[in-house]
Amino acid sequence: MTKDKSTVYAILRMFLPILVLLGHAAVMYTPDGAVCPAVGSPFLSVLSRYIYSFHMPLFFVLSGALWGYQIQRGKYRQRGRFLLAKARRLLIPYLFFGICIVAPVVVGFHFTSYNFVNYLIHGIFLSEDSRHLWYVLALFWVFVFSIGFRPLLGKLHPALCLGFSLGILYASQYLPFSVFQLQAALYYQFFFLVGYYLDRYFPYLFTWIQKLLFLPFLAFLLLFSRFILPYSTFTLLFYNFLGIFMAFGIIISCPCTPLRSIRFFRLLEQDSFGLYLFHPMLLYILFYYLAPLGLTPWILFPVSVLVCGIGSLALTQLLRACKCGFLIGE
Repeated sequence: MTKDKSTVYAILRMFLPILVLLGHAAVMYTPDGAVCPAVGSPFLSVLSRYIYSFHMPLFFVLSGALWGYQIQRGKYRQRGRFLLAKARRLLIPYLFFGICIVAPVVVGFHFTSYNFVNYLIHGIFLSEDSRHLWYVLALFWVFVFSIGFRPLLGKLHPALCLGFSLGILYASQYLPFSVFQLQAALYYQFFFLVGYYLDRYFPYLFTWIQKLLFLPFLAFLLLFSRFILPYSTFTLLFYNFLGIFMAFGIIISCPCTPLRSIRFFRLLEQDSFGLYLFHPMLLYILFYYLAPLGLTPWILFPVSVLVCGIGSLALTQLLRACKCGFLIGE
């Protein structure tokens, strides 16, 4: 079962950044996009909203599951070393990409009204508008929080821990501040904890899905209810869990293991974080130049996904070849 667990996590690490890449490209066809293409696409607008229903909670669930998996293997015993490792893994990429890539693109292409210095202060250092990097900083704070709640996990019942964590999620929405992504961290710590317990009780999930193979695909269909049900915190959590269950369930029930023997998918697993870090600004630049041309979405969308995906992987490899892997947290 441990082997099956690690394989599921590895495959999720392969596909999650691709899911985010698809979502970031599709969101350009919604009012929330940084650049509005001359030719719209209702289908891509729907696709974006569907992916955004669950993809970021799924990131935190996977991070929590991997954290729990490492704890079961006897790692992360020294708090200081753990915190230093997470700072190196997350804060160095946050600052490098924020200062050297996100700020120049966002300011240089006029995606903000701030000048460069003000954007650095407000957008990056205070993280009021750090674009996709918000996740990196929020995840760091969640790991900081994990040092505090880890001793409680072995003493308190899971329902009590999750209930308290859910209370923090609800309360975080009413905080009067949003600097340093602390509010986001307080919100998403619940999903991180869900991931920890998912890892802890993974054999039960595995057995349940193997007996009821239709459930993940039913969740795929039920997730379309997000276009019908009114928006609320409750319905949002409902969509989140449908998407999380769908992702884990489909990977568990489908024969995905052979993918790890394919070189391209091994590359995705290895460079997933680099793909996440690089691709949004590449999308901004590409759409900035191509969106006004009136290209059909059936050309612009796949071209942007392929170019930005391959470009991100190539840039990740280039950093590693230049002995600068520390800039992507390695």
